[in-house]
Formats: sequence, C-alpha cells, structure tokens
Amino acid sequence: MKKLSILLMFVAVAAFVFVGCKKYDDGPAFSLASKKGRVVNVWKIEKMIYEGNDVPLSGSGMENYTMEFTKDNKVIYTDNGIADPDQDTWEFGDKKETIITKPVSGSGADTIQITRLKSKEFWMKSMDGKSEYHLAAK
Repeated sequence: MKKLSILLMFVAVAAFVFVGCKKYDDGPAFSLASKKGRVVNVWKIEKMIYEGNDVPLSGSGMENYTMEFTKDNKVIYTDNGIADPDQDTWEFGDKKETIITKPVSGSGADTIQITRLKSKEFWMKSMDGKSEYHLAAK
C-alpha cells in the first residue's frame, strides 16, 4: 500500500510538472530537445496572417522564401535558392519566449514572440500582434 501511495504521489507531481512546462501559447507542453536545438533549422513560410486574416502565399513573393537559424546565431535569408548577402544575428530574449534579430551590418533590432516551437514547426508573432507566421522545417 505504501508503494502505491508513493507511486501515485510521483505520478501527480510529474503531471503537475509537465503541465507547467508549456512555455509557448500553442505548445508543445513538453520537449526533450532544447529550445535552441528546435530553433536551429531551415524554415519555410507555410502560413501568414495579418490582423487575423490569412494572407495568400502565392503572388506574395514569399512562396520560396526561407530563413535559416544557425547554431552560431546567424540568420540566413534565402529567396528562390539565392542567399541574401545581408545576414542577421539572433538570440533569445525574455525567458526564451522571444527572439531578437539584429543586422550584422547596420543597427536596429526586431523582436518576435514565439508562439509554437517544435522540431518541425515554428510559429512566431510580431510584438504588436498584427502579423503572425507559421513556419515548417524545410
């Protein structure tokens, strides 16, 4: 009986911890991969939303656009397979709930809110909440 009580207590604590692990609004609730390990990838835009309305990708110039977040904290933008010579650096901000990008050459910074971060899905939203992008691993 004592073993059963200990097991039930362990299960209750584990359930509480895993429910509390959800950092991003749209998940995941738990992941074994590090946040940086999930960001580092080549991403293509699957869906764009502006002020709550879907923006068609066809004809937008974004259908063949990719962003590569590298391990050495660079962002490489590619359009139709041609890399943009201007690159950014990236870093986590605000408890790893945002990503801050800065141009390698130049000044200024952009901050995006992470709403979903899985190994094959990366959703982000502008800080003003008007623009949202759903990215998929390429």
